[in-house]
Amino acid sequence: MRVLARSLIALTGMTALASPALAMPDAAREIIEAAIAGGDEREIATVAKYAEKAWPDATADISARIAAWRVERMVAAMPAGTPVKPEEPAKAVAEKAPAPPVPWKGKGELGGYYATGNSNYFGVSTGVKLTRDDPVWRHAIIVQADYQENDGQTTRERYLVSYAPNYRFNAQTYVYGLGQYEHDRFLGYDSRYAISAGIGYRTPNGKPLSVELEAGPAYRFTEFVDGGAESTAAGRGSISVEWKIAPSLTFNQDAAIYVDSLNSTINGTSALNAKVYGPLSARLSYNVQFESAPPTGRETTDRLSRVSLVYDF
Repeated sequence: MRVLARSLIALTGMTALASPALAMPDAAREIIEAAIAGGDEREIATVAKYAEKAWPDATADISARIAAWRVERMVAAMPAGTPVKPEEPAKAVAEKAPAPPVPWKGKGELGGYYATGNSNYFGVSTGVKLTRDDPVWRHAIIVQADYQENDGQTTRERYLVSYAPNYRFNAQTYVYGLGQYEHDRFLGYDSRYAISAGIGYRTPNGKPLSVELEAGPAYRFTEFVDGGAESTAAGRGSISVEWKIAPSLTFNQDAAIYVDSLNSTINGTSALNAKVYGPLSARLSYNVQFESAPPTGRETTDRLSRVSLVYDF
């Protein structure tokens, strides 16, 4: 009976939301159904948006199909014991059904190279970014590693781990927290810890160009490779830009700065991402890290170019 009730509710929602508009073209229906099969709310909304632009006469049918999918999802999320009546409208079902749990989403990145001959080179660059968004909180975890050998000698070794929770006041404004760990002995520090908190602002969603800004106080503690340590209060600022050049091509620019009386740091990454197939993308990026007062004998600027594959999950 429960299965029959759910089926009747889904059918009722679809019938109620249907429109006498022109039938949806087969091409539009295929991409909408493919997006729904993926189950990603944001991707479904994006596909529907561009489908409505491409087939304006089928806007009503496209909207009806998306609305019906939402009803189906809410019904499927209802616990087994929830009483339902076939004649209940979609709105009543939505109010009764519990909100589905917010999933973690991520990006995994891997790039590397290996060469033999007059010189032997080996290098690998890898990273993982996990994010979770709900109506109030957003969580982001980043893990990165870069390693390189030249003729058996390590020439680069950098690791970074960070965690950043955000609390939203509204769609654009939020407060953030940040905890970060770095290791880069070629820049002169064995371990560097940073904590920060402040306020952030992001431009409204749904536009080809989005910008996110953060600013606040910070505290850093550094342990150097050659011994010794220092701790300083600092100011932190960051900017993140995403430009959707085309449906399958995106440009990203991320930069963060720590300013303190002993050593200021600027880290910036420019990246071009191109969809290859499904969740797989190719990524070309260029990273620059500047230290205003590195330990004696170290360069102030470190640069790294990466070519890698990115998998969305």
